[in-house]
Amino acid sequence: MSGEEIEFTSRTIQNVPSPHYTSVYANNVALALNFFDLSMVFGEMVDIKETVLTVEQKVRVTMPPSHAKLFLLLLKLQIEQYEEKFGQIVLPPDVVQPELRRILREETNED
Repeated sequence: MSGEEIEFTSRTIQNVPSPHYTSVYANNVALALNFFDLSMVFGEMVDIKETVLTVEQKVRVTMPPSHAKLFLLLLKLQIEQYEEKFGQIVLPPDVVQPELRRILREETNED
């Protein structure tokens, strides 16, 4: 997306890749939070044994909580648009952490 421009309120954002820009595949994310920042470590599951899941960590992205909340809203919008176009994304119950199951139930009941 080199040189892509996006209209945003009264400003135009020009996206220019840095010399170190890279694209990575991730199917795993670990989160860490403190008062100032939210960090996401993206990785790829490379081996699954009975009691051990090996994840090769690829990149860490850190942002302030306000930006993370905006990111959440943008990601939610993208997922909704994806599901409108391609159908609902079904998550196998065994991959959803217990604390996330409540959120999924609430969202399902809203529809």
